[in-house]
Amino acid sequence: MWLTATDAGRQVPFAALAALMPASSCADVTVVLPAVREALRARAGSRRLVLVVDDAHLLDGPSAAVLLGLAGEAQLVLTICAGAAQPDAVRTLWKDGYLDRVDLDPFDDADTGRLVAALVGGDVAAPTAQMLHQWTRGNAFYLTELVRAGLLDRALRERSGLWWWQAPLVVPPTLAELLDRQLNHLDAAARDALSAVALGAPLAVEVLERIVAPDVVVRLEDRGLLRAEAADGGQAGRLSLRFAHPMLGAAVRRRLSPARRRRVAAALLAARPSEPVHPGEVVLTALWQLDAGTAIDGGHLLDAADLVLHSDPALSLRLSEEAARRQPSALACVASASALVELGRPDEARAVLEKAAADASSVDDETQIAIALAGHRVWAERDPAGGQDELTRLLASTHDPAARADIGSLKALVHLFGGQTSAALEAADSVLADGTAGRRALLRAGLARAAALSLVGRTADALRAAGEVAAACVEDPAGLPYVRGMALAAVGLAQIWRTPAPDVPATHPQSGRWPTPSDRDLAGLEPTAWPLFDGYARRVAGDLPGAIKCLRVALVQQAGGEGLFRSEAATWLVLCLAEAGRVDEAEDVLRSTPPDAMAIVPGLSPWAAAGIAAARGERRRAIDLMAEAGAAARRAGCWLVEVGYLVHEAGIRGPAGAAEVAARLRAAVEHVDAPRLVAAAQATLAVASDPDDGTSLIEHVDRLERLNMPRHALGVVRAAEAMGNPVRAVRAATGTGSLTARESEIAGLAASGLTDREIAERLVLSVRTVESHLARVYRKLPVRSRRQLREALRR
Repeated sequence: MWLTATDAGRQVPFAALAALMPASSCADVTVVLPAVREALRARAGSRRLVLVVDDAHLLDGPSAAVLLGLAGEAQLVLTICAGAAQPDAVRTLWKDGYLDRVDLDPFDDADTGRLVAALVGGDVAAPTAQMLHQWTRGNAFYLTELVRAGLLDRALRERSGLWWWQAPLVVPPTLAELLDRQLNHLDAAARDALSAVALGAPLAVEVLERIVAPDVVVRLEDRGLLRAEAADGGQAGRLSLRFAHPMLGAAVRRRLSPARRRRVAAALLAARPSEPVHPGEVVLTALWQLDAGTAIDGGHLLDAADLVLHSDPALSLRLSEEAARRQPSALACVASASALVELGRPDEARAVLEKAAADASSVDDETQIAIALAGHRVWAERDPAGGQDELTRLLASTHDPAARADIGSLKALVHLFGGQTSAALEAADSVLADGTAGRRALLRAGLARAAALSLVGRTADALRAAGEVAAACVEDPAGLPYVRGMALAAVGLAQIWRTPAPDVPATHPQSGRWPTPSDRDLAGLEPTAWPLFDGYARRVAGDLPGAIKCLRVALVQQAGGEGLFRSEAATWLVLCLAEAGRVDEAEDVLRSTPPDAMAIVPGLSPWAAAGIAAARGERRRAIDLMAEAGAAARRAGCWLVEVGYLVHEAGIRGPAGAAEVAARLRAAVEHVDAPRLVAAAQATLAVASDPDDGTSLIEHVDRLERLNMPRHALGVVRAAEAMGNPVRAVRAATGTGSLTARESEIAGLAASGLTDREIAERLVLSVRTVESHLARVYRKLPVRSRRQLREALRR
């Protein structure tokens, strides 16, 4: 039998038990309890009866007392809301052990993904699951209602076999009624305070207290509508305010009338302490000025448009078009065109640029639009060669030093994304040595140089160069946001071949095409791991299932907007699928999304085709294709890429044929400063030169495992065994492959029951690092679960 307590019934004695009480019952617990007990027995008859009371924290006192009296006699199940005040009798039920208390934690990302998958009947893109988790905070009811509304409104749609949320946060009607109950009956000052937080979260407490009285803020916090948190990393004791739940913030924004929005935005502008400093403040100030209808600088709007280009291109378009309306300029047209490309409207973007070129009234404007048109041909139309020709002609006709530096920096990036790495490095160095180059040109050139250094194999130099670019971007709150994110990606690219657990760049969960700085205040959501990079890093580490999952997501993301890394996403997914034995799927991906001229890694097309050929057993064809890929890398000056191709080719050739690539590999690896790749190359050379030296091969295997390259290590073992060298048996006999000190420490904590996140917090490591160490522990022991880990450590 199911009973439900309500807030209204709380004021009426025995309201929740009315269905079990005789009409003549009095209001005395000692009389009601026997009557309810008898009613339950009569209802149950010979069957076992379970009495369920939902929302038991809302029970009136007498009803709760009757339930306490039934404890031990009837099967009771009560649900209570965490944190809610409970009648004493309900608290006694679990405190004194009459009932077991089971705390249901909110869903995490994985739980959210599983439930959404069950609701939609298909696989859910990981970024969508992460975003829905952030919006609902793991609340199962909010999540189910949001998903149902998303299906009805087509905000939740299937693309390439994955379900994606492709709209802003909405409040479903069923949730709106519940959320509105928390907002009804608030006075005008409280509504103003909530409106201010809706327009400015995270909003500094001192700013809000200039708009409403401090006691209003305290009252809203006490009611659980707002929550305070440390601002600026907890420095100087500053606090900022957010809504206690994201859905509540969405409900307030839904109720915000135009007149109140205008008045509150004006109040926020008047209350802000200074000019915006952080990127989030730049965007918020621009939006307040638009909402308030005040005078606004067009340059400020364009800065804000740049900052939200990749997280919210629709807002970027609105800001840039408003800037053009208030203060027409070439830069405003360029910003509008960029937003249109990100929104999947490249033809409209070209039309905007061509009109701006026809309307240009100065040489500077003509140059800026011409640069943008060349860039559009490269990024949106995927024609780097054609764009490079346009830039070369423009450079020949331009005499202004600053403009020439701008053109030169763009040429460096076009060389990079056209697979001409050495040319990109040369062009970038030329701009950086030019004393007339402006800030944008220097940032672009620095980015091109950092990425090119990684590809040519100078990873330590690449780390320094990328760090300098990232640091330079921090000095400017607007700057070039894509450069900030790409500089972090360049750091990660260099780290992949240097460290077992590279830092994965962050991205906005809704778009995910670009790496972005980890700025929750700007994005409105917690950033998530960039699927493209995460997939590649997992492939290098040997985690093919994880890599495939990430790269499937990345390929869909890179199919939109400029999609700079579409070729890389497609190639890496093809290779992972082929290596996992899913050759038909690999061929489908290669057929539908073949690598094209836009790629920073040269030789992708033959590499992808070689992966499929090798999986099909077409060894001779695969070797020829790898030779073609290696030649492309050599022409581009990409020593790191060539070494990777040669190691791959040696694996296809097998141990007997590895000697045929040894000379080229030995020469190429001399140019590469990348410990993980060098270790793989040296192991390949050891197999080729002396496959009978078991001790040497064991050392290479252990080194590869320490560097988190288990697939390469297994390749060495198999190659040696194919030549008659029982490396596996020798390795076991010598005892090499034991756990390192760090692996032992992490294994012990995991065996004690701590989660990966708890271990990371205790040892001040990233969760990803803990996962990598545990993966190596599992392979070495070998075990497959924490239970088996405990048994292995005990042995």
